[in-house]
Amino acid sequence: MPTETKSIPSSPSVAVFLRGLFDYAGLFPPASLGMSQALLEYSTHQKEHDSWMTGPFVCPVSRLDELTGEKESFRKIVPIRLSLLPRTTSGSHLFGSSFREDIENIEQILEQHPDTFQVAMIEILVPMDTVELSASNNPTLNDPTSNNPALNNDPDCNEFDRWIVCLISDLEKMTNPPQRIFLEISRGSDYENSLKTAVRSISSLQSPKIAVGLKIRCGGKHQNDTPSSLEIAQFLQVVISGDQFFKATAGLHHPVRHCSDSTGMIMHGFLNVFFAAIFSAALKLDTDELIAVIESEDPSRFQFVDEGIRFDDYSVSTDSLKQIRTSQVLSIGSCSFDEPRDDLRSLNWLL
Repeated sequence: MPTETKSIPSSPSVAVFLRGLFDYAGLFPPASLGMSQALLEYSTHQKEHDSWMTGPFVCPVSRLDELTGEKESFRKIVPIRLSLLPRTTSGSHLFGSSFREDIENIEQILEQHPDTFQVAMIEILVPMDTVELSASNNPTLNDPTSNNPALNNDPDCNEFDRWIVCLISDLEKMTNPPQRIFLEISRGSDYENSLKTAVRSISSLQSPKIAVGLKIRCGGKHQNDTPSSLEIAQFLQVVISGDQFFKATAGLHHPVRHCSDSTGMIMHGFLNVFFAAIFSAALKLDTDELIAVIESEDPSRFQFVDEGIRFDDYSVSTDSLKQIRTSQVLSIGSCSFDEPRDDLRSLNWLL
């Protein structure tokens, strides 16, 4: 086997920016690795000098039995930190029972394999109708089995409030609840207002045990799976101004925005999205200013220096960068760790 090369950050700001940035999602497209191969790659990365850049192993709850059958692939890196994705449902009326079944499955796996897994995060695709439906039309939200009076007795509770109360109530019953959950709001004709509704609910209903944040999907198989620069800017402004945290996923395999040679599709860059988020938090950039960062295809405009990060006339200190990265601008789900790391080396941000 080739000798591992240790990546050395070119400046302190690179180290701060990249720490724990990449949640490993090798099971998902476009890599779509089998469980055995994905775990082998993740295990290899966890034993490398560069493991400081990696986060949890991302896995659907529906594949946990498959995961536990691969003990040899991860026995040297236990406990293995997981980010779990419950099953999606076609509507909110189906979500409650499906989610509770998934929680039961998670609990059984943790009980059967003590000290082997830690559920660091749960990532949830919010049913599209949850923001829009009234509580009176939504049996899941008025679920008496939740035994939570806030669901039906608070006249100021909106539909999304009720949904989150149910969600947190179910999670808090776990023996070892996740540290964080991320809610993905589907893009639609009223995406910005849907995000605002979610952020208002999250802000007022945060659990003392479980932190709730947002998630944005930045790509997919088709161009219409990729949010526009405006939609990304809106997401960042709503989440950051609401003092919430987020993670991003899908399509961010490379640092800088570009047109894919293989598909001809525009691909957002993780530097573009995360620099924009950091500048939004620190400098309160307006929508047009954020879009300019999101759409830049020139790597030379993204600068890491000892004092911090820069993009044209915008700059943020390394201390501010660290605070924002650890509190609001958290991580990227990537089906590859090698690709972004190789790109960062080629751009001399990793030596």
